[in-house]
Amino acid sequence: MFLSKYLIVLTAIVVASASPAVKRQDPQGPLCHYVVTPATFPGEVGLDTEMSYAIGRELAVEVPSHTINSSGCTTEPQDDGTYNVQCRMSAVGLTDAETAALIETWTGKVVQGSPQNGFIQWTIDEVHCDAE
Repeated sequence: MFLSKYLIVLTAIVVASASPAVKRQDPQGPLCHYVVTPATFPGEVGLDTEMSYAIGRELAVEVPSHTINSSGCTTEPQDDGTYNVQCRMSAVGLTDAETAALIETWTGKVVQGSPQNGFIQWTIDEVHCDAE
């Protein structure tokens, strides 16, 4: 009896140590910097929430079978009518580099804002990501 329990524990240790090490993805994802332009003046909407919705929704559309994680966006209006946005988002199952590469293809893409704010259309004029 003691020997069979010992063999089970020893087998579990051997199997666990033989398993390849898997790099865990940072749930926050890469930090991406955007310059966006709204189709209409957004007025008094919560810009951080609006951009978190619009960009998070687009990532979810692009990778529908993945869970999206976000630590939110920060948005700063500029004098020329554009907005500088910074967001961290990840798609579970994609590395930060894969997520960044996907997002960086969005230059020129129009993303849709929140229904609460009237579905403002935002054009992504520029985007680049810092993936570690």
